[in-house]
Amino acid sequence: MPEPSPASEDSTTRPSLPDPWAPGRRITLDGPLEPASNETAFGFATALFAILGAFLLFQVIASPVILMAILVAKEGPDGLASLGDPEQLLGSFGQEVLLTNALAQWVSFALPTLLLARLHARQITAFLRVRQTTARTLTLSLAGMVAFLPVAQWLAALNQKIPLPDSVRVLDEQSMKLIEQVLQSDFHLVFGLLVMAVTPAICEELIFRGYAQRQFERSVSPAMAIVLSGVLFGLYHLRLSQFLPLAAIGIYLAYLTWRTGSLWPAILAHFANNGVIVVVSQFDAPADTASATVAQGMTMPWYSVVLGLVAFSAVIYLLEASSRPPEQPNVRPRGA
Repeated sequence: MPEPSPASEDSTTRPSLPDPWAPGRRITLDGPLEPASNETAFGFATALFAILGAFLLFQVIASPVILMAILVAKEGPDGLASLGDPEQLLGSFGQEVLLTNALAQWVSFALPTLLLARLHARQITAFLRVRQTTARTLTLSLAGMVAFLPVAQWLAALNQKIPLPDSVRVLDEQSMKLIEQVLQSDFHLVFGLLVMAVTPAICEELIFRGYAQRQFERSVSPAMAIVLSGVLFGLYHLRLSQFLPLAAIGIYLAYLTWRTGSLWPAILAHFANNGVIVVVSQFDAPADTASATVAQGMTMPWYSVVLGLVAFSAVIYLLEASSRPPEQPNVRPRGA
């Protein structure tokens, strides 16, 4: 019997991830960042590192540098004078701030996530679950987001009753006022949708559900990975007065990614959620959330919450019944 070649021997010893939607139901981890074995702590640590690193890159480096560059390009050095007064900055350069936020998300979230994924596996899209899904799945995912909005609104009202330090509430109120000022500024609807709905839907889903959730699944159960992804999504927005609805929506988006095997349902649901607030803001309706999630001052009648829960449960039932991995022989791929 001929001895196996070094290449074939290496392909059988590489660590891999279980993935029912991938060829052979596994993804080979053939990137340079992978350890010799699929260590449990490695996945958890890299997920936390990615989220924390992206957050710091966004807040400390990318956003300030991009904003200063835009202001100097438009107004010259004098444009930097407004940086010390956030209200004046948003009043005079609202669109520039929105553009800065969008560009900084691509630089801080999307691009580093693609790089990190390549360090784990050659097939980046498979690792991040960027794969096709059905129109039925996308429709159900969107319906679930719509049905969940009254529940998220109820969670926001409940969140307001949780005692928080005065300093935290003051910061939340200041942040809310700034966001209101941005949303009520004069911007074109298409521009607003691109920077406040399309960009966060893609960039935030890539890092939270595409990368971090995948890495969490290497350390804990899928259910715990879903919860972790949602909770960190809620904390990331730095709005403790909105933590419950943000985390709940994050958990739903994480569930969609795991159940459907694709990132597109979560991206679509995220876009629809943010897009509603952008569209509503164009008609001078209240819009006061940092992530375009729920209106903090709005109360929902109890029957709308109950109907929302019923409809949401029906969507979950249909997703559980229909979103199943494709039939395929359970063989080990050469490089899934």
